[in-house]
Amino acid sequence: MKLKATLILSTVATGAISLLLYGCSTTGAVVTEPPETSTPTAMTSPKASEGASLPGLSLAAVSASTPTAQAAEVLASCQIGDMIPIAMVSGMAELQNAGDLPRYVPLTGREPQLKASGSVWVVQVRGDVQQRGNEIWTDPTCIVTSDDSGYFATGPVTNTVTGKAVQPEAPQTPPDRALPSLAP
Repeated sequence: MKLKATLILSTVATGAISLLLYGCSTTGAVVTEPPETSTPTAMTSPKASEGASLPGLSLAAVSASTPTAQAAEVLASCQIGDMIPIAMVSGMAELQNAGDLPRYVPLTGREPQLKASGSVWVVQVRGDVQQRGNEIWTDPTCIVTSDDSGYFATGPVTNTVTGKAVQPEAPQTPPDRALPSLAP
């Protein structure tokens, strides 16, 4: 499965720019290429409570050294081990319901992936990921559904020419759970 990401910029009332990246797009989007290289930065721990420890919400940790065939396919779809070192993955899990994504990922609520049927995979990356062109994405998140895969700008996006960083649009409700870290 070839990774592609789409960038949509929209101006909000305050004049700030909101940024959303996802796998498939509707009209008017600018398609970007997958990341060229990556530069790990200091790992930060999620601010959300550990979702894996809550009753009834247990998420299985994915093994970094021996992932299942499905988990390995998801990692490949997200360019993990190819363009992005596996050491940069801070959390990964399969969610049974796409509607649970905002509990783990700071999304706006308008993402089409929230309406996906079946389970969805989420891979959170901690660190800077150099994109083709003049952007560095910090702490992006890859979401893989049965129909598509792609990255969301869940952290700042920095223009390497101007040095200006653009923050993603804040979610209506911040995530309250964290994905499990990769198991050995």
